Amino acid sequence: MKINKDKKFLAQRCVEVPEQDIARVSGVLKRELFLLPNAYGLASNQLGLRYRAFAMRIQKPRELGEYNYIDDLHIKAIGGILTFINPIILDSWGTAPKYEEKCLSLKKTFKVPRRSNLSVTDDLVMKGKRLELYGKNAQIFQHEMDHLNGITIETRSKL
Repeated sequence: MKINKDKKFLAQRCVEVPEQDIARVSGVLKRELFLLPNAYGLASNQLGLRYRAFAMRIQKPRELGEYNYIDDLHIKAIGGILTFINPIILDSWGTAPKYEEKCLSLKKTFKVPRRSNLSVTDDLVMKGKRLELYGKNAQIFQHEMDHLNGITIETRSKL
């Protein structure tokens, strides 16, 4: 699939994934991110879908701590890629330095503020359980959540 670069479309807030579409959307995101070996994450709106879903390539899987079953079920099977459906950030803490980031939809590099630690959940991987993400994983998760909320990296860099 071609990466969507339409700023008006990307600026729209995404809607929740209906239960009947979870498997299809998850499969598309995993496949497309797998085909982009240099990308860390891919939001559904970058593929022209307006769903609250994204896939991310987990960095250093052992950061997942007690949730090692995610490693066993997903990371080994799908090249380190997890798909989050209807994700929620429950809590964030730590410093918020500005990280340099790129985006598949916008080819420039921007400096954006990101929290260093997150507690998250979703309807597919975590099914309501908490998952803590640190460092690069937290940064990737926040970048993809911005996509779902219609916030481009360019907009975030100005906040």
